[in-house]
Amino acid sequence: MNKKWQKKEVNPEKIKYISSRLNISPEIATILYNRGINTVEKAFYFIEEGENIISPFLIENMHKAISMINEISQKDKPKVFIIGDKDVDGITGISILLLLFKELGFTTIHDLPLENESYGISERIFENIKRENPDLVVTVDIGIKENEFFDKINLLGIKSIITDHHEIPDVLPNATVIINPKMKNNKELTSLSGAAVAYKLCFATIFSRTEYYNRIFLIKDDKNIDSSIILNNLIDISFKDKKEFLEFIKDKVVTTIGKDKEGEINIISLYNTLSNKNYKTLEQLARNNNVYYTKNAENKTIATLFKKYIKEKLFSQNKILRQALIYACLGNVCDYMPFNTIENRTIIKEGISLINRMKPEQIKITTKKDNIDIKDISLTIGPLLNSSGRLGNANISLEFITEENTEKIYSIYQVLTEINKKRKTIEEEAYKDAISYLQNLSNKNILIYYSDKIIKGITGIIATKVSKRYEKTSFIFYVDKNNKEVVGSGRTILNINMINLLNDCKDIFVRFGGHKKACGMTIDINNFTEFLNIMEEKDNKLQDYFESEFYYRYDIEINPRDINYSILKYIEKLEPFGPEYEEPIFRSYGVHPIEVTKIGQDMDHLKFKVKENPEINFLWWNKSSEYDNIKRSTADVFYYLSLNTYNNRRSIDAYVIDLHII
Repeated sequence: MNKKWQKKEVNPEKIKYISSRLNISPEIATILYNRGINTVEKAFYFIEEGENIISPFLIENMHKAISMINEISQKDKPKVFIIGDKDVDGITGISILLLLFKELGFTTIHDLPLENESYGISERIFENIKRENPDLVVTVDIGIKENEFFDKINLLGIKSIITDHHEIPDVLPNATVIINPKMKNNKELTSLSGAAVAYKLCFATIFSRTEYYNRIFLIKDDKNIDSSIILNNLIDISFKDKKEFLEFIKDKVVTTIGKDKEGEINIISLYNTLSNKNYKTLEQLARNNNVYYTKNAENKTIATLFKKYIKEKLFSQNKILRQALIYACLGNVCDYMPFNTIENRTIIKEGISLINRMKPEQIKITTKKDNIDIKDISLTIGPLLNSSGRLGNANISLEFITEENTEKIYSIYQVLTEINKKRKTIEEEAYKDAISYLQNLSNKNILIYYSDKIIKGITGIIATKVSKRYEKTSFIFYVDKNNKEVVGSGRTILNINMINLLNDCKDIFVRFGGHKKACGMTIDINNFTEFLNIMEEKDNKLQDYFESEFYYRYDIEINPRDINYSILKYIEKLEPFGPEYEEPIFRSYGVHPIEVTKIGQDMDHLKFKVKENPEINFLWWNKSSEYDNIKRSTADVFYYLSLNTYNNRRSIDAYVIDLHII
C-alpha cells in the first residue's frame, strides 16, 4: 500500500523574510521553518553555529537546589548518594553529578537498577542509603514518580534533590527539591535529557560560586528606557515601560554594561582583551563571535555577548564543565531528545566538538576514529554503553566512561564488547520470535507481544524495530513470573501521544513513565489481562488518539536538474539531524529511472539514476522486489540527499524513502 504524503505547510511570507534577512535560499529557510526554526534569530543560530545561552536558573527550584548543595558542602566530610537510571542517559547523568560533588569535596556513593530490577528505585537501593546515611540523596533521570521512596527518605531525615526530565505526575514526590524543566513551560528546556538536566545543575552550582551570581547587570538605553535590559543570573529581563524599569532597579546595586565608552563594563573592550583582537563596532564583534545582531536590538546583542563571555570564562577555568558537557551530549543523543531547540543543538554540537578536541580514550577505542560525528554516538557508542544495563549491570558502562587509567579502560572495553555481542544475539532471536508471532496480526492497529523468554532490558529496542517495520504502535513485554509482574516498552512512529493513549491504564500500572513517542511500564501479572482488554478496545478506535490525520510529510518539491553541490553544502551546515529535526525530504514528480541495478551482498537493494539528472545515485534499500516495476517507468520519488566522498571523488546520493509508479 502506498504511503500517504503531504507537503508540510509553511508561511510563505515568513519564509521570504527569513531568507532575505539571513541571505539564504528559500529552500533552506523552508527546511528550517518545517522544523520549528521559524524566527530570524533562531534560524541564525542554527546556520551560523552560534549560541544563545539559556540560563539554568529558568528551571524552577534551581536556586533552592544550589543553596542546599552549597550549605551541605560546608559540613565536615559531607556525603552524597547519587541514584541514576541504567541507560546511557542515566549513567552519563550520574557521571556529571560525580564530577560536581567530588569537586565540591563530597564523599560520593552511587547506585542504579541492577539485574532484573525494574527501572526505578528498588528496595535494595533504599537499604543501601539507610546503611550509608548520607547528608544528601540526588537522583538523575529518575525519581519524579517515586513518591513512596521519598516518603521513606524523609523519615530518615535525609535531604533530597530530584533531577529528572520525565512527564510530571499528578502528585509530586515529597523530595526537598525537585529539578524538572517540565515544571515550567520553557520549550528550550523541557526537551532536555536527564543528563542535560544534571549538566544544568552542575553549571548553575559552579556559576553560584563566581562573582556573577545574583549580581545585577544593566544594559541601559537612555533614548528608549523600555529597551533597557537587566541581566541577572544569565536571564534577560525586559520591561514594558519606564515605571516598571525604575521600580525594579530601585534600591538595587547595578553594574552597567555598554559599548564604546558606555558602561562600567565595555563589551567591546572586554572581548578585545580576551581575544587580543581590535573590534571597532558592536556589529563586527557580534558577527565574529556568531552572535545575532540587529541594529534595532543592540542591547540584546550585548546581553548575549556578555553571557557568552561568562560561559567561556567558566569553561576555560573548569575542566569538569567541559567533561560534563560531553556526558550531556551523549545523554541527549542516546535518549533521542529533540534536536530542534537551540539548547539541545548547542549541547550536542559543542559536545561533539569537545570530544574531537579532547579525544577521550573511551571514544577512540569504541569508534576506532580520531574524529566522530552524530552517527558514531547513536550507532556505535550508545548501543555499547546501553548493553551492560540491558543485560544486568550498568555499573560496567559507568566505570568505563569515568575511568582515567588507559589500561583499565581497555580492559573494561573488552568486557563491554563481549556483553554487547551477547546483547545483539539475544536481541536478534527475540526480534525473530516477535515477528513470527505478530505477522499473523497484520489487521491490528496496536501490536502486542509478550514472552517470559525475552530479556527485560531489550523490550524498548524490539518495540522500536516492530513499530518501524509495521508502521504501527507496538508494545513488547517481558513476563517476569518470579516477581509476578510484566515489564515492557511501547513505541510509535504515528501522530499519537503515548501518554494520552495509556491514560486509562494509570490504575493498573505499578510503574509508568515516558515521552510522547516512547514509554515504559510495569504491570502486576494479575492485571495484565485487563491491560490487554483495554488495548483491544483502543485498537478499534485508534484514530481517536491521533493528534492530526497521519501523513508522511516532505519539505520541498524539486526537479533533479536543480540539485547541485551548493544545496548539499547548506544541508551539511544544518547538521546534525535527529528527532524532530530530521533530514530534509525532497519530492521529485514524474522522473524517469534509468540504469536500474540490484546491489548488495544478497542483491536485495536497488540502485538507479534518473534521466533528469544522471549524476545522482538513487539508492533504495531492501526493495529489489521492485526491480521490474520501476524499469522504464515514470515515478514519484521521495528521498533525502547525502554527499558521498570516496577516494577524493564526490558524488550526490539520494536515499529513497518511498516511490510511487505513476
